Amino acid sequence: MEYRDYYNGQAITVDKYLSLFSLSKSKINILINNNCVYVNDLPATLNTIIYRNDDIRIDYELIDDAKNLDVNNLVTNQKLNVLYEDAYLMIVDKPANMLIYDLDNQNNITLDILVAKYYIENSINAKVRHVHRLDKETTGCVVYAKDPLTHSSLSKMVEDNTLSREYIGICEGNFENESGEIEANIGRDRHNAKKMIASKTGKYALTQYFVLKNNHKSCVVKFILKTGRTHQIRVHTSYFNHPLIGDKLYNKKVYNKKRCLLHSSCVKFIHPVTNKEIVVNSSLPKDMVGYL
Repeated sequence: MEYRDYYNGQAITVDKYLSLFSLSKSKINILINNNCVYVNDLPATLNTIIYRNDDIRIDYELIDDAKNLDVNNLVTNQKLNVLYEDAYLMIVDKPANMLIYDLDNQNNITLDILVAKYYIENSINAKVRHVHRLDKETTGCVVYAKDPLTHSSLSKMVEDNTLSREYIGICEGNFENESGEIEANIGRDRHNAKKMIASKTGKYALTQYFVLKNNHKSCVVKFILKTGRTHQIRVHTSYFNHPLIGDKLYNKKVYNKKRCLLHSSCVKFIHPVTNKEIVVNSSLPKDMVGYL
């Protein structure tokens, strides 16, 4: 994969450059010791200086632990909705009731499989690397990295919350305030392994909210995750006594809905290679538009 130093006008060492991708020291040493890094077509050392607009080529196979997905015999009419794509990453629109990946190997059509199929159909030499996850019923933006350096960098952004993720949800009732924060630790429910709960002994969790519209018995709310806990928005809205409509796990009321009405509407981050801001939006799905 070819890279270029877009970060600033200052010269930096190869060691520093690779560290910008949040690579571990061991992986950096593997790349250098095996002559996998080239600057202007010459093998680089840790101390090789990179200047503005130098050409950087990195052969990353030795540190690539992503697996290839076998989709040669896949038969499906489902198409991947690509919201953004460049040489290093891709952002796709996840449909409702689809897993990101299938741990149980039940031969389900997953988003990862659709991405692998897309790569093959478009002659893209990349393995499938989702950067974050959405619950099965949740729709919207999912970020994929095409190489391990970009994946490492984006994963660190998710961990540090510098990859901003915004959601829109349809909640029961009306919030007391138009905006605010829900702050409650989240841990696993001892009585239900599939469920999380607000718990003093859980991990710190913070969600910002902004009410977009109040209806008679429901409201449309934008959520911004400030931490990334499992089921965070679902747990926090339930804890706040305004659970998401259609959420069979956290809402006791029965709705004639096929899913929990939650949508990943926007992702924002600084591109790990070009250093430019990326802002990608996903339109609200049909089953949620009627609440606006």
